Amino acid sequence: MRSAPSSDRYFLSPGLDALLMGGGSLVVLAALAITGWDPKGLQFAVVAAWLAWIVNWPHFAATFERLVRSPETKSEFPLTLYLVPAMIVAAMAASFAAPE
Repeated sequence: MRSAPSSDRYFLSPGLDALLMGGGSLVVLAALAITGWDPKGLQFAVVAAWLAWIVNWPHFAATFERLVRSPETKSEFPLTLYLVPAMIVAAMAASFAAPE
C-alpha cells in the first residue's frame, strides 16, 4: 500500500525546484537568443555557467542523494533512477556521433 505523499518531496517548492534544477537554463537560452550572442550576451553566458556550477550541481547532487538513500525511494522512482540516466548517456553519445 502506498503512503500519503510526504511533505519533503521538494526542497523549496515544485516550481522553484524545477527552475533551479535546470529550468533556469531555458531562461538563459532565451535571453541569449534575444541578445544575439553579442559581448553582453557572452558575459551573461559566463555568469550563467558560474551559477550552474554554484546552484544546479549541488542541487542535483542533493536530489540524487535523496533518491538513492533508501530502497523505498529507489522502488518509488525507478524510471528516474535507471531510465533517465541511460537516455542522457544515449543522447550524449548521439551528439558526439553526429555533431552536425
